[in-house]
Amino acid sequence: MWVGGDQPALDVWLCYTPQDLAQRTNRTFRLFVGEEAPIPGLTQLLWPLITWFTGGIFRQDKRIVGSWSRQAHDAQGCCHNNEVFPPVLDLRAVLGRCGRALPLSP
Repeated sequence: MWVGGDQPALDVWLCYTPQDLAQRTNRTFRLFVGEEAPIPGLTQLLWPLITWFTGGIFRQDKRIVGSWSRQAHDAQGCCHNNEVFPPVLDLRAVLGRCGRALPLSP
């Protein structure tokens, strides 16, 4: 979300990580980065509204992306997602070391 300038005032990143080999359930990880409002205390005052708004987006996105991811995995037989966001890549590495890694390509 941009409100002026070349840097976003709000960045929202989502990562869905399968919990089973059939890829029928997943865990959702969210990263929400926002600029502090120029008026002191305004961000804290608006925080309940911000979390309500972004929570609705996260719920919708989880439903849609989860469904699409399952359909894509079923059609392809594996995950072909080419992730580029460093925190998501780090999360995948941790889950790969500490969990049961899924095949990324045939």
